[in-house]
Amino acid sequence: LFDMNFGSTSVAYPAPLTAMISVGQQVSGCLSNGNALDVFKCTAKAIGDELLADVPAFKILFALAEHVAGCTGDALDVFACTAAKVGDVLLQKVPPFSILMNLGTMISEFVAFFAELASALIHTLLSETTSLMQEAVNTSFPGVGEKPLQLAGPKGLTAHVRRQKGQQTRSG
Repeated sequence: LFDMNFGSTSVAYPAPLTAMISVGQQVSGCLSNGNALDVFKCTAKAIGDELLADVPAFKILFALAEHVAGCTGDALDVFACTAAKVGDVLLQKVPPFSILMNLGTMISEFVAFFAELASALIHTLLSETTSLMQEAVNTSFPGVGEKPLQLAGPKGLTAHVRRQKGQQTRSG
């Protein structure tokens, strides 16, 4: 009598719900042993792995905990060790500080790039302007105080040929 076709609609789960389903599937695999301690460890690992995969702040905290776990000794030694480890982790992992750790490398690469660029530019200019230099050397120099000669070369390069009065040295 009524032929209604409403079609089918597929809706993806929201990301938080998908993450909860994934953790639930991992935790359900933990129940096979039955030992309460093993179930707790497995559950904590499943939840921890999911948090570490998705939340950058937890990654930093976990790295910090791994570094600080090795601090031993009396209270002052543990405090000093913890402070040093926290500083190292902050410098290596937290973005404003991690850039400072790589600043030396960035500056050396920056300088190396411009050194290569300048070298290529000088090489190109010298290879194309040898005739200009030869012409400047073979030109008769103007007298002292006269207007310098201007020699034109390729790509807008010019050479100014001039003579200036030399300094007299006193010998005494």
